[in-house]
Amino acid sequence: MPLVTPPTPTRLTALVRVWALVAFLIATTSLAFAQSFDVRGQVTDASSGDPLAGINVVEAGTQTGTSTDGQGLFSLTVSSSDVTLVVSGLGYVRQEVPVNGQAMITVELAPDTELMDGVVVTALGIERQERAIGYAVEELDGESLREVRETNVANSLAGRVAGVIVSKPATGPAGSSRVVIRGINSLGGNGQPLYVVDGVPIDNTTISSAGEWGGVDGGDGISGINPDDIETLTVLKSAAASALYGSRAQNGVILITTKQATRDPGIGLEINSNTTFDDVLVNTDFQNIYGQGTRGEKPETADASRQSVLTAWGPRLDGSQVIGPDGQMRTYSAVDNSNVLDFYQTGLTTTNTLALTATTETAAVRLSGSFLDNEGVSPTSGLTRGTFNLRGTADFGSRLSADAKVNFIRENVFNRPRLSDSPGNANFSVFLLAPNVDVNDYQCPNGGSDCEVPGATEAGVENGIFDNIFVTNPYWAATQFEASDEERRLIGTASLTYDFTDWLSLQGRFGGDTYTVRRTNIEPFGTAYIPDGAQSEENFSISEINTDFLFSAQRQLSNDLSINANLGGNILFQDSETLRLGGRGFSIPGLEVVTNQGTTNIGFGVSQRQVNSLYGLAEIGYRDYLFLTATARNDWFSTLNPDENSVLYPSLSGSFVFSEALAMPSWLSFGKVRASYANVGGDTDPYQLLLTYNLQGNSHLGQPRGGIAQSSIPLFDLRPSNTTEYEAGFDIRGLDNRLGIDLTYYTKTTEDQILQVNVPQSSGFQRQIINDGEIRNSGVELLLSTTPILTNDFRWDLNFNYANNDNEVVSLSEGVETFQLGTSRFGGPGTVVITADVGQPFGAINGFPYLRDDEGRVVFDDEGLPLRGEKTILGNALPDWIGGISNTFRYKRLTVSGLVDIRVGGDVFSALNATAFGN
Repeated sequence: MPLVTPPTPTRLTALVRVWALVAFLIATTSLAFAQSFDVRGQVTDASSGDPLAGINVVEAGTQTGTSTDGQGLFSLTVSSSDVTLVVSGLGYVRQEVPVNGQAMITVELAPDTELMDGVVVTALGIERQERAIGYAVEELDGESLREVRETNVANSLAGRVAGVIVSKPATGPAGSSRVVIRGINSLGGNGQPLYVVDGVPIDNTTISSAGEWGGVDGGDGISGINPDDIETLTVLKSAAASALYGSRAQNGVILITTKQATRDPGIGLEINSNTTFDDVLVNTDFQNIYGQGTRGEKPETADASRQSVLTAWGPRLDGSQVIGPDGQMRTYSAVDNSNVLDFYQTGLTTTNTLALTATTETAAVRLSGSFLDNEGVSPTSGLTRGTFNLRGTADFGSRLSADAKVNFIRENVFNRPRLSDSPGNANFSVFLLAPNVDVNDYQCPNGGSDCEVPGATEAGVENGIFDNIFVTNPYWAATQFEASDEERRLIGTASLTYDFTDWLSLQGRFGGDTYTVRRTNIEPFGTAYIPDGAQSEENFSISEINTDFLFSAQRQLSNDLSINANLGGNILFQDSETLRLGGRGFSIPGLEVVTNQGTTNIGFGVSQRQVNSLYGLAEIGYRDYLFLTATARNDWFSTLNPDENSVLYPSLSGSFVFSEALAMPSWLSFGKVRASYANVGGDTDPYQLLLTYNLQGNSHLGQPRGGIAQSSIPLFDLRPSNTTEYEAGFDIRGLDNRLGIDLTYYTKTTEDQILQVNVPQSSGFQRQIINDGEIRNSGVELLLSTTPILTNDFRWDLNFNYANNDNEVVSLSEGVETFQLGTSRFGGPGTVVITADVGQPFGAINGFPYLRDDEGRVVFDDEGLPLRGEKTILGNALPDWIGGISNTFRYKRLTVSGLVDIRVGGDVFSALNATAFGN
């Protein structure tokens, strides 16, 4: 008989504890089931008695909840019969309802007047009722900006706001974004809107950009704002909406309000984590039939191979052996898309944000920290960004309150890719290699990918296997060149508000945006086109200080009349300083410091600008359905002639809520018509009125030499540009807020453009500053919001926006019919030029088409090459219309959303395509 060992006391005790725990869990689970309680009910409007659909009903302190159906009915299983239900919905005051054992509950929600009127943050941070605003305003909540995370929050506007075009950077997450609102207004400027964060403008300068002859995209200022810190984002598109910001708002305003701790006492924690992947879109239009060579012949020598690496005029690819640029034999077969796939990598961006909030009865603080880490698609490129935000609010008694915020950003960008011109541009050769040439052959001297210096020979210099030294080995350019920078930025604001009475207050505010950028550019020793190498170090210090005050009064004058008035002033001071030290020729190879240069040069620049302003707003309301608003702002500019530097910008707008004044059908819950007029303008950069002088780097007989600093002839009586805009539209909502239509028409004209036109070099200058030119924009914007399906558990929201803009260059300078904006690179004799032509939309693409006969056939010369026709306008970059479609599906606690950004029409000239066809 086998022996059975009885349980030891220790094992027995453990078994008893386990079974006791199981029994306890079973008992408590059974008790929980026994205590669950089914509650049903209906939610109605307290003022009208109508049932309310889409209202949230949640058990307090849990995630258990549901929504009301089309009849306002709900059914919910809660944990016990004595819990509390939290009932809430958009436009209604949140209510907590004790169940108290009731199986059937009726809840009456009171309309939230503030929400129903759609309080919107407008210019200068002034909150106004949406019904009183006489122009189109679109507001996005911060959550929608985080659904699909962008490293630059400006990119999140794409497809979401009618009339806004967002051009995302082609240079990766560290690049700058271009936002255009209601068409191009400026012939000579960048046309970007003004960004305002918590009432204080921030600097959005792009320090460097690429042009015809190359360069890098230096990024912009708005990219440093962390989307996790944003509460709302408001787009002021019309001149009437932005007139209170004066000259800086000529191209619209984007207002950002950051989060602050709520006034619910306690401590809160918020965690957000996001990961995105980027990949290169491989162009499958490249042919894989004919290979490397010229005139239908394969290269027969290494020299001939080097001369034809970027051409594909050889015979058909047949799998035979052909000599390569390095003298080795290779297979004459297509490598398909492996060149692009092998050279680039999958980009990875991770963002993690942690926020803490602490609140008492009189104060609230929110502290957040965010870290972004990116690896770009180009080898060795990427960025890291740390963002820290501290915001606090406090009440000092019943009349005095304070709001303060500090935002610190530190960003490091590694190896910004070069653009346009080919020297140092890794992308150029990767895409233009002949179909049979493998990019991997450029990585190491003897093939493969295991070498200490990618793209180098055994001697450690560039493996220049092209006959053109200005076409850089892609691996050498990507791993040995450097275009990196470090930015440290501090954005702060502090305000005090004193309430004299319940209708009159005074706010004083101070805000600053200051940052420094240290930038390094290195062309390494051994580079084919600059064998001894070069290096430059640049330091940019930029600051903007705003100090302002604002009196605000809101008073009900009688049962019928109300007034909302604001009076304030602002002092803006901008200061920038640039220091550059660079040189050519490393004396000691591999020692990459600016002091190791054969020749050196230095540069220094400084710029200061100040604008003093007074402004005011007056709004009169009649019976809460008819509103008239007037604003005025006067700016005094330091950059203009002191005798004529005072400019007044007025605006006038009106709103009529006809659904409140007239008898309407039952399905229409809200209806408003609006109209506005405004005049705004823009000044210019400093030091364009008179000649300025500087000390030049070289000397004469030991003494410094001075000279004229600018290359443009100044204009003493320079005037600010001027924009006049008219707008009209309507906004209607109905079917229990399941349908909304907002339509706007606008027309605006910008005159007295500040341009720099070319002059004969015999004048000693390159350009001349003029005040001339007129450009006109008009268009239609449509917003359509719907909820096609709404049930107890499922909701589908479908929104659509549409906008078209008609742009015309009305006039330029006297006797001038065209103004050149830019020139393409690698266009050959028929280089394409982007122009502004009188009578045409801005951004006409001018070039040389093929010469064609009367029947439209291309004409060829005796050697079979196509002939060039007369220069003409080939197209225009502006789209015919833009739009967006967003869908949000909610099933119980699961939410799925999607956004489509639409851009129809518009032409693009691709230098890559032009060069590829030519090769």
